[in-house]
Amino acid sequence: MLSPDQKIAIGLRLAEERKRLDLRRASLARLIGCTPLSLANAEDGKSVLGGDFIAALIECGVDINYVLSGSRDSSAGAQRNVFQSAFLEVSRQLKLSNKPIGEKDHLEKAWVLFDALSSSKSHVRFLPDEAGISLDPI
Repeated sequence: MLSPDQKIAIGLRLAEERKRLDLRRASLARLIGCTPLSLANAEDGKSVLGGDFIAALIECGVDINYVLSGSRDSSAGAQRNVFQSAFLEVSRQLKLSNKPIGEKDHLEKAWVLFDALSSSKSHVRFLPDEAGISLDPI
């Protein structure tokens, strides 16, 4: 669980990224499918956006690694691309499985895939399970 200070820091970086992309709050909210008030609450550290919104932020060009961690080091760019790919692939597989899954489980599956792709093992099997998919690093 995030502390109030962590939520505020994430919110400030989210607002910074929105401004870097030259987007107004209402425009970004529309692009990611939330209300401007929900986005304002996230930017103010009052709430945290969930998995579907994170996927949409990635698609809009938001540096989600920076928003979540505050890191923009050179290796973070490559890692960000791998995590984005992992997150979007898990989203795609979940959509294909047509089974709902909680945001925490969605992120956990994305991290498992990220870890597998970042290690020497470059292949992962997607296996059906009661939550939609199971990631099995090969």
